[in-house]
Amino acid sequence: MASFSSSSSISLIKPIRKRRLNSPNDHIMVLIKEWYNDAKANGTQTIHCYRKALRSLEKYPLRLETGSDCRILNGFGEKICEMIDQNLNINKKSITPKKTLCKTVSMSNFDDRKKPNRIINLSDNDEDKTASPPAKQAKLNNETKKIKKTCSAGPKLFNNPTNMTIQSTTISTLLGIIDLPVKKNLIEPKSVQTLKAGSYHIILCIDNAEASRPTQKILLENLTKNSINFEVRKLNLGDFLWTVRSNDSDIKVEAILDYIIERKRLDDLSKSIIDGRYNEQKFRLKQCGITNLIYLVESIKNTNAPGILTPAALNQAIVNTQVAEDFFVREVSNPVEMANYLVTMTKHLIAHFKDKTLHILSDTDMSNNYKTSYNDSEHYVMTFDSFNSGTIKSKPPTVKEMFARALMQIAGMSVDNVLALTEVYPTPAKLLEAYNQCSNEKERKLMLSSIKKVTSNRKLGKVLNYMQEANRNTDLILEAQKLLKDADLRGIQTLDVITDSSSTISKTIDKYILNEHLINTSRDLINQYERKAKFEKLIIMTLLVLFFAVALNIVKTRLLW
Repeated sequence: MASFSSSSSISLIKPIRKRRLNSPNDHIMVLIKEWYNDAKANGTQTIHCYRKALRSLEKYPLRLETGSDCRILNGFGEKICEMIDQNLNINKKSITPKKTLCKTVSMSNFDDRKKPNRIINLSDNDEDKTASPPAKQAKLNNETKKIKKTCSAGPKLFNNPTNMTIQSTTISTLLGIIDLPVKKNLIEPKSVQTLKAGSYHIILCIDNAEASRPTQKILLENLTKNSINFEVRKLNLGDFLWTVRSNDSDIKVEAILDYIIERKRLDDLSKSIIDGRYNEQKFRLKQCGITNLIYLVESIKNTNAPGILTPAALNQAIVNTQVAEDFFVREVSNPVEMANYLVTMTKHLIAHFKDKTLHILSDTDMSNNYKTSYNDSEHYVMTFDSFNSGTIKSKPPTVKEMFARALMQIAGMSVDNVLALTEVYPTPAKLLEAYNQCSNEKERKLMLSSIKKVTSNRKLGKVLNYMQEANRNTDLILEAQKLLKDADLRGIQTLDVITDSSSTISKTIDKYILNEHLINTSRDLINQYERKAKFEKLIIMTLLVLFFAVALNIVKTRLLW
């Protein structure tokens, strides 16, 4: 009966018609659409370039004034940017007037879109309290750098944080809210412990790696100065989060709030993008069970130092994290500003949860993703031990995790796409089996397009073209199997080098031949081993020759005597 009633209630829900939001870059999109239509009418190949530029521009939430500003986006080359600048100069009188920073930050266009489960966002005026879906919201990357000049709350917040109060009226003028959709569960969870409003206190938890940095002395001093209750401990994931403890010393259960911060300096962000940690960390954060993911980016003075990506590349990575991956990105210029942000966040969370009841869930219930609205009087949280033990990086990975890591090496596979695919096909064997069950070529190409993403209702679309080709290319499969078999016979620990996997996963190595990166890496390892063997052989032969030459000279000398 329960299943029947739930299905019948779902069928009564009317579909919601999506309303197209005005883009801040309509003046550029009009030009590109005009060129796109001309290219389509003439049948030229530039139609693909214009389509790619349009898609990239539609996702970018900030206003771009010139063609040169568009260079940070994917699909905008030198030629198309020059064309945009030329047309903007010709039609300069008809272009929309330049907006100020405060108007760009304002969410007044989305007053009628209110949803639960909100993320805290420092705003620039009292009017910026409305909400919007995170994928469409215009969140300025340099908001913190400009806040002193653009809002009246800036000097109070950053120059004199000790005078800040945690009254709801004061916080509401400083904080804007971002709404996220919530999926309700029909089954009521069973909590391990219930903490009534006012029976617990909130503590800012800092990773010990963060506290040991030379510049973090400023952070700890600012937190102490503002009477923030904090502690330094080992966090297996993230740099900052907030724990909850009961005021009753007999209750030993410790929980965490639904907020976590990952801090990155620009130089560290650049290195993580180059070595691949950037995508891996975001993937682990998306799977940790916490909804409100905050990416705190700290600027550095020397952005032209060796080994650091260009500002355009870093800005593109930050925007992708914010728009495509649904993270809340916050930029700060120095450790003092970062400490002020943590002080503001902590005081706001204390004020917000002072009249909230917390239900601490077991590991089983947390796997069902029980979520609540931001203003609900009761919230579901997980235990700190469950969070920290479930995010240990050194534990042996499962086949599903290894498959996800391999998929993330393929172009176009974001964290959301990987999570959506591995939910349906958790292993390569199941994906190959599904491909083999397709009756024709068209069905294979469209097999993955109907999969819906985890964080949104969007479909996956046409992805993994290389995987489809590799599934049918027997020569590629045989080559990969031969390379990996040879590597294993020669004593090369291929899996340990490529994926840091445990030996139990080595039995399924032939299933990872779909990734060309793995094949090339295996080939390079074998060639490297062969070169090393040849070099060692040459050294041994040289030593033998020298030994016999010396021995022969000794024999000749003795015969002469």
